[in-house]
Amino acid sequence: MSQPRSTYLKRNPGKSLRFACFSCRLCFHRARGADSLDCPSCRQPMSEMGSHFRAPRRDDRKAWRILQALCGLGVRFGSGGGWGILPRNSSELAAFRSRRIALDVHYWSQSIRRGR
Repeated sequence: MSQPRSTYLKRNPGKSLRFACFSCRLCFHRARGADSLDCPSCRQPMSEMGSHFRAPRRDDRKAWRILQALCGLGVRFGSGGGWGILPRNSSELAAFRSRRIALDVHYWSQSIRRGR
């Protein structure tokens, strides 16, 4: 009998990382610390998206552009979640980006005041 998926992921954390190639709009599973993190199709570097990333359809260019912008902001799809509702269009992305920057500024200003 096979293990439940959640148990498998906890025991094998390196096996479940997902990487995205924004050039090809493809997603690949790679072990943490793999030798090559380049896309097998185009040989461009892939971005780590986290263990719970689910790629959109390859022909959905708009979704891939938004994901690439989110990746640039540091958004990863791990088990912790916490990002709330993710943007689906460019206006939502602009609002998400400004909230994210405001949170970062607040965090760093608090850290500086505390001397960390």
